[in-house]
Amino acid sequence: MNALLMTEIQTPTGLAPKPLLPDTAPPTPYPLDALPYVMRGAVEAIVEHAMVPAAIAGQCVIGAATHLAQTRVNAWHPKGKPEGAPCSLFMLSLFDSGEGKSSARDLAFKTIDEAEKDARARHRQACVEIETMAAGLKGKAREEFLAAHPLPPDPKTQYSDATFEPLVGDFIRGKAAASWDTDEGGQMLGGHSIKADTVASTLGGLTTAFSSGKFERTRSRGNVEGSGVAYNRRLSIHLMAQAVTVAEALSNPLLVGQGFLARFLLAAPNSLAGTCFITIESLQRKAYADPRLQAYWSRCDEIA
Repeated sequence: MNALLMTEIQTPTGLAPKPLLPDTAPPTPYPLDALPYVMRGAVEAIVEHAMVPAAIAGQCVIGAATHLAQTRVNAWHPKGKPEGAPCSLFMLSLFDSGEGKSSARDLAFKTIDEAEKDARARHRQACVEIETMAAGLKGKAREEFLAAHPLPPDPKTQYSDATFEPLVGDFIRGKAAASWDTDEGGQMLGGHSIKADTVASTLGGLTTAFSSGKFERTRSRGNVEGSGVAYNRRLSIHLMAQAVTVAEALSNPLLVGQGFLARFLLAAPNSLAGTCFITIESLQRKAYADPRLQAYWSRCDEIA
């Protein structure tokens, strides 16, 4: 009897069970050949020094190039619009924590980060000088001085921890271009802007900005951020995240149905864990002395 029972249990009848996990295709090779010579060399150098897949290094280099290019050129428009289309990009790269995303991003954005740091330091110093001079004045004299010597606009062009509303305010007040750039992409796709009651308008505003460079907002007269419309602005989004932190967003029907996610260039390479080894030779290679990266940084400086 026991033998018969065991036989029945080990011999299932009917259709074969479906696998618990879906079939997945292996990632396609990153199209390095499509990149210009200097950018391709930078990607290859970052792959070597940061020990990341070419897809991660490539996304970072293209993200940095887009930040520099978006205020200088327009892209080809598929319907022949004479002025073209914004060349801004939305990019999302999925890779596990601790596997080199930040290192790759820092090498790609080196000159941009340094210029941003210098510009903001000069801005703070200029504000301090004006505020110090104004501190010695009172009443009408102070008002007249501040009217004649307004604080300079914030030169910030990189946002790592932001929400959509302040970004719109900055563009309406005159900022020409910016990048929403972070290696903690889960904060953006899983943050307040995407989960709030105004998510539909936020996504609509981002898709409009992507397509036309237009930012618009209508608020009550007493609202601090105010209302307005800005044309010919440029916003790029460069997100790097762990897949688990954005899984909910990637399956959100609103993000998918409204076309927001469809505008992203997505990279999700396989992990290299267990395949990268530290050797004496690798320790002797210095990223900042690599001629491929030096040529890339020099070109970035020329464009900037």
